[in-house]
Amino acid sequence: MKLVPDPSNPSHFRFMFAEMVNNRPVLFTYHSNTTTWTTKEAEEVNNWGYKKNNNVFLSLSNRPHESTVMSVDDGSMINRVPAILRPRMNQDAIRGCPSSVGFSRNDLESQLLHIHGDEYKVVIRLDTLELSNMKRMKSLEVWEISSNGEKWELVSRAPREVISNNPCGVMMGCLERRLGVIRVALMTNREGLWNIIWLDYDKEKDKWEWVPLPHCRFLQGSNMAGISFSSGLTFSL
Repeated sequence: MKLVPDPSNPSHFRFMFAEMVNNRPVLFTYHSNTTTWTTKEAEEVNNWGYKKNNNVFLSLSNRPHESTVMSVDDGSMINRVPAILRPRMNQDAIRGCPSSVGFSRNDLESQLLHIHGDEYKVVIRLDTLELSNMKRMKSLEVWEISSNGEKWELVSRAPREVISNNPCGVMMGCLERRLGVIRVALMTNREGLWNIIWLDYDKEKDKWEWVPLPHCRFLQGSNMAGISFSSGLTFSL
């Protein structure tokens, strides 16, 4: 789901989401200036020629090896049909490691966690600590949909100094691209205590930054924190 400014009138917005209807990908858009809904069916594309910076990306399905993403151009509401992209990930990048999407699993000794947002995704390697079901983050990578929309391409690996060494039992997260910066927010749980990790990656400067967050008492022992986060909780500093 996306809430974006209306290009014809900045004081209004468009609310957009994509769903499969009778096995067909459909874009639903609400226009605040007319208080109306529109629908448009997307099409498969062979050669993706749109400029990614002008597009809105909506996920239809995500799997470790392949994703189905709807690409909506700013002018597609009137002139262009939304395009369906199916970027695939190189098998060597996963190396046979068990993977999950959006939410880590406790029953896997070593695991790759895939978190999707916009035209990017983060791949986090989690290793299990000895004699424990706790996990620790080993590496974090940012991947991007290629210019032709056919594959995932590695953009950057986070340096060790911004990766958390704190053990956790569960991890989930979300990411977004805004003003050239990829923001990664992770929520972890260790024996009922929640913790938030926020990382920024400036692609143009190739710079990673760990963003400190104020202490939040409501995170301590509260399952509502995890529910709110997975439902799209947004933090602003």
